[in-house]
Amino acid sequence: MNQVTKKLLIGLAAGGALLLAVFYPAGGTKNSLATANNKVPIYFEQNKGQEKDPATKYIAKGADYQVQIGPSGLKIVLPNKHQPGDYNEPINLMYVNANSPGSLEGASVLPGKANYLRTNNPQNWVRDVPLYEKVIQRNIYPNIDLLYYNNSRQIEHDFVIAPGGNPQDITLGFSNVKRLYSNIASDLVFETNTDRLSLSKPTAYQTIDGQKRTVPADYIIAKDLKVKLAVGHYDTTKPLVIDPVLVYSGYLPGIISGQTSSMHVDALGNVYLVGSSGDVNVVKINSAGRIEYSTTFGGVNSDRGFGIGIDLTGNAYIGGVTGSPDFPTVNPYQSELLGEEAAFIVKLDPSGQDLLFSTYLGGNGGDTGKSIAVDSAGMVYIVGTTYSSDFPTTRDAYQNLSAGDSDIFVSKLDPSSSTLVYSTYLGGSSTESGADIYVDTLGNIYVTGSTNSPNFPTSIAAFQSTLSGSEDAFVTKIIWAVAVLSGQKVSR
Repeated sequence: MNQVTKKLLIGLAAGGALLLAVFYPAGGTKNSLATANNKVPIYFEQNKGQEKDPATKYIAKGADYQVQIGPSGLKIVLPNKHQPGDYNEPINLMYVNANSPGSLEGASVLPGKANYLRTNNPQNWVRDVPLYEKVIQRNIYPNIDLLYYNNSRQIEHDFVIAPGGNPQDITLGFSNVKRLYSNIASDLVFETNTDRLSLSKPTAYQTIDGQKRTVPADYIIAKDLKVKLAVGHYDTTKPLVIDPVLVYSGYLPGIISGQTSSMHVDALGNVYLVGSSGDVNVVKINSAGRIEYSTTFGGVNSDRGFGIGIDLTGNAYIGGVTGSPDFPTVNPYQSELLGEEAAFIVKLDPSGQDLLFSTYLGGNGGDTGKSIAVDSAGMVYIVGTTYSSDFPTTRDAYQNLSAGDSDIFVSKLDPSSSTLVYSTYLGGSSTESGADIYVDTLGNIYVTGSTNSPNFPTSIAAFQSTLSGSEDAFVTKIIWAVAVLSGQKVSR
């Protein structure tokens, strides 16, 4: 839950009503995740089977793209923003006539690990994947090494030319590219129908007698999408470094980028991010800015993570939506996908390597978990939107039946016993969407979202009891001891 929503809920609850439900005009502040995205450093992970292409030896991931590194070049993979879970055709940057196979090795190992928990078969899971700050390819051309590394969240790859090496041996080739050109800044730009990337104008230099000396360098675009490097005069008895930077310029106008959905910061300053790239991605970054873990989970179809919460011992709880019949489940409350899509709840251990609990939650329609909260006892709470007529509810639910086209659901689960402790619909005769959830120290539940139902349930003391536009926001408080609305009580 973002802090703006949290403060709003606490303020509205101060009157002491058993249950508070109000309309509130739609709009207001929306928390941006851009700063959180910028905290994620680019790192290189060894391919231990998480990528099926055996030619891929290392993988570098940015906020919304990845680069697969092999002996003959790079495969740049970008998501299709029009179809979540799908990818555009990879862009290939090849080192033409390079020595093959060429030795690729990770350097400067990082303390964190990557984990891939894909499908409901643990034999397919890949865990404890090492992460590196750099990757080195030795002797890619005679007396030329290639060094990949992260600089300000961009991928740099330096050609290090030893005495006896010839810069003219370096030839770049491209495939799956529509247009290749040099811009006014002398960057090398390559475009597809939807994506634009570039290699910055190469910086070439030598270090002689402790002084860095710049050497002129530029690109020469040849036929058949091939590019050579032109280098000015330099001391051939000393190493020469040529440094082009891979820059992902984002999507062309009209296409929105960005994948991270939610974040949580714990008491120690650790940052947890959840997002999606077809599968669900969870990243933990410690207060020093280092990756603690990067864990990916999901099934054969699209899976999207939207909410994350952390308990007192560092377990992470993630909520979202899955359309995968083979989504990984562990000690589930619900082990099967019953409709087109279902909400999910996942509990990850503090290392990010193990699923302690994972379950579907849904009915015969489409259900999406949007936000998640955890109390001090390890109970997990989730709010979302349901289109199911048989969404699971408990006997003491405030509302047992769907009332409109879509309703909000509010559910509480005990992961330790795979038990649905409380679950209810919440909605009127039209459509509702759940957005956020918060639980106070007494176990009272606060939810927010939007509604366009004129008969959305409100309390007697509601700040605003009628719909004022085509769609309004709402805030609802559910007391843990009783479910109360408009004077109607259901004992618990």
